[in-house]
Amino acid sequence: MSESAKAPQRIGIALRSDLQVSHQQRERGTVVVIKDPLRLRFFEMGQDEYALACRIRAGASAEEIEADWRLSLPEICRETPPEALRRRAEALCRQIRQFGLGRVDPRPLGVRLPPTWLGWFTQMLRRVVRPLFWRSGIYDPDRFLESLFLRQPWLGSAALVWVLAGLVAVSAAAAVTRVGDMTLHPEWFTQWENLGALYLGMLVLKGVHETGHALVCKALGGAVHEVGVQWAVFHPTFYVDVSETWMWPDRRRRIAVAAAGFGAELVAASFLFWGWVLLAPGFLRDLCLHWMFAASVMALLFNANPLMRYDGYHILSDWVRMPKLRQKAYALWARVLQRFLLGSRLVPRVRQPKGLFLGAYGLLSTLYLGWVVLVVGRMLKNLFAPAGLEPVAHVFLVSWVFTLFLPFLAFVGHTWAQVKTLERGQKKRVALRVGVGVLAMALLLWAPLPVTVERQGVLEVPSEGVIRTAQSGFVSEIRVSEGDWVRKGQTLALIENRGLRLAFSHAQIELSAAEVGVRAVLASQAFGELDQERRRFEEARIRLADAQRRVEQLQIVSPCDGRIVTRRPRRQTGRLIREGEEVLSLAPRGRHQVLLPLTEKEARSVASLAPARFRPTASPGSLLFGQISSPPLRLAEAVLPPALSSLGGGDVVLDARGRILGGEVSHFSRVVFESDHPALRPGGTGRVRLECGFLPAGRWLSQVLLEFLDLDRRI
Repeated sequence: MSESAKAPQRIGIALRSDLQVSHQQRERGTVVVIKDPLRLRFFEMGQDEYALACRIRAGASAEEIEADWRLSLPEICRETPPEALRRRAEALCRQIRQFGLGRVDPRPLGVRLPPTWLGWFTQMLRRVVRPLFWRSGIYDPDRFLESLFLRQPWLGSAALVWVLAGLVAVSAAAAVTRVGDMTLHPEWFTQWENLGALYLGMLVLKGVHETGHALVCKALGGAVHEVGVQWAVFHPTFYVDVSETWMWPDRRRRIAVAAAGFGAELVAASFLFWGWVLLAPGFLRDLCLHWMFAASVMALLFNANPLMRYDGYHILSDWVRMPKLRQKAYALWARVLQRFLLGSRLVPRVRQPKGLFLGAYGLLSTLYLGWVVLVVGRMLKNLFAPAGLEPVAHVFLVSWVFTLFLPFLAFVGHTWAQVKTLERGQKKRVALRVGVGVLAMALLLWAPLPVTVERQGVLEVPSEGVIRTAQSGFVSEIRVSEGDWVRKGQTLALIENRGLRLAFSHAQIELSAAEVGVRAVLASQAFGELDQERRRFEEARIRLADAQRRVEQLQIVSPCDGRIVTRRPRRQTGRLIREGEEVLSLAPRGRHQVLLPLTEKEARSVASLAPARFRPTASPGSLLFGQISSPPLRLAEAVLPPALSSLGGGDVVLDARGRILGGEVSHFSRVVFESDHPALRPGGTGRVRLECGFLPAGRWLSQVLLEFLDLDRRI
C-alpha cells in the first residue's frame, strides 16, 4: 500500500463567518436556523449539530475532528463510539459542502459514484420542469418601505388592523345575506374580453396579496429586500421575499406575516363586494363579482389551505412548531413503506412526535394535490377548448405531475440502493413483500365502484300527447282550456276548410250521378256499357270516402286520457294552421317523460331500462322512480329546451351564440315513470339520477385520465 493511501483524508471544512444564526423553539426542543446572506437560503439543525459544526477546523481529518470534539464537547460525545463519531463528522462535513456553508470551495468527499439510470431519469425530469418554474428579482423595496412607515406611521398601527378586520366581517355578513344573487354563469367565460379583464384583475390582486406580506413584515421589524416576478406553468405573478421572518424566534409574528397575504385579498374582496352592490347590472358589475370570488373563495381554498404549500401551509407549520411539514410527512410514509419492504431489522422503528398527525397530513395533502391537478387541468381544458388551445392544459398537467412524481422517484432510488446491499435471502423476503403489495393494489383496483349519472332534466310531453292536425285550415273553435281533463275520443277543436267541404259535396254529387247512370244502363238493358258505369261508380265512391275522411279529420279528438297543458289554447281561434302542425298538447294520465342531456362518456354508461330517480324542482320532497325508455341518441342543438341550459338553471353550458360549449353534451335520453303528482307538468325541471351499475376502480381511474387527455372520445 502506498504512503498516500495510508495518509488520513482531509475532510474538515469550517463554517463561514458571515452566516446569520437564530435559536428558535420547536416541538423537539431548541433548534438553530442558519441564514445564508449570499443566496438568501435558510437551513436548520439541532443545537448539538451546530455546536459540533462550529468546532470543525478546515483541512482536519476525521480522527482529528473526533479528538477535538471529545476534548471540547465531552457532554455530547461522551457516550458515542469513536467509529460512529467519525461517520458523524464525515456526514456533517458533507452537508456543509453540499449547502455551501463552508469557507472553502466545495469539493466532493471521497470517490464520486457513477449515476444510476434512476438518478439520470430524475435529473432529466427536473430539467424538463425547471423552465416552467422560475423567478427573477426586480427591485429592493426596503428603503422605500422604511421611508413610507416614517411618513405614514399609521400603516403599522393596530387600529388599522382592527378597522380592516371589521370591514371584512361586515362585508362577509352582508355577502351571506345576498349569496342567492351571486351567480357565476359559465357563458361569461366564453368571451375573450371577459377573460382578459379577469386575468388582469387577478394579477392586481396578486400584487395586493404580496403587498400585504411586505407591509406586515416591515411593520413587525423585518426587512424586505426583493420584489420580483415568478413564472409558474405559463402564469406570471409577483412575489415578495419575506424570508427574513424565518429568523424570528416569535412564531406569532411569523404567522402574522404569513396570514397578511390572504388577509389583504379579503380586504380587496370587501371593496369589490360593495362595488358589486352599488353598480348597475352590466359588464363592470359582473367583473367585480368574479374578482371578489377570486379574492375570497379562491384565496381561502388555495392560499389559506394548509394542504398546499402556500400561506396556510406555513401558518400550520409554525402553529405546530414543525417546519418542513410536508417533507417530514413524506419521510414518515417513506420510512413506513421501507419498514414494510425491508423489515424491522434493517429499518428499526423510530418514535416520531405527532406521528399520527404527520401521517394523516401526508395522505390528505397528496390526495388533495392530485384532485387539484385534475380539477384545474380540466377547467383549463374546457376554458381553452373553444380557441383550440387544449395542449396548454396538457402541458400544465404533465409538468405538475412531474413535480409530484419526483419525491416518489427519490424514495424508489433510495430503497433500491438499500435492497442491492442485502443478502440473497433478504432479497427474497423483499420480493415477497413487494408481491404482496402489488397484489393488494391489484385487488384495490378491481374494487367495484358504483357508476351514477346525475343531470338536470326537463319534463316533456310524450309523443302520444302531441296533437297535430292532419289537414290545413283555420281554427274555428277550441272546446277545452288549459288544465282540463279529457277522455279518449273527446272532441277538442274544429278546423274550418271550405275547400275540403266543397270537395266532399262534389264527391257526393258525383256518386249520385254515377248511381243514376248505373240504373239507367240496367233499365235500357245496354249491358255493353254496364262495366264502364260500374267503374265510374266505384271511383266516385272512393273519392267520397276519401273526402269524408278528410272532413272528419277537421275535428280534433283526444288520442288518450289526459290533461290539456297548452297555454291559453283558445287564443288559437282563427289562426291558419298547416298540415302536421301542433294544435294542442296533453299530458297522458299517470305517465310522464323526462328529457335528459348526456355527455358521450355518460351515454356509453347508460343502458336501456336502467333504473332512474327523479326529484322535481316544484316538489323537492318527492322522489319518483322510473327507467330509461330507449338507448341514448345524438343531440341536436335545436332540440335542447331552454330549461336545460345554465341560464335556465340547468347544467348545459352555452356560448355567447347559444351553442353547446365544447361539445360536452352530445347525446340525450328519456326517462319514463308513472305518477299522478299534481306538480308534474311539461316544462318543469328536476334532478335525475341514473343507476348505471358498477365499474372497477382501475378502469374508472384510467377513464378519468384518458378523458382529460382527449383520448376517450368516440364519433
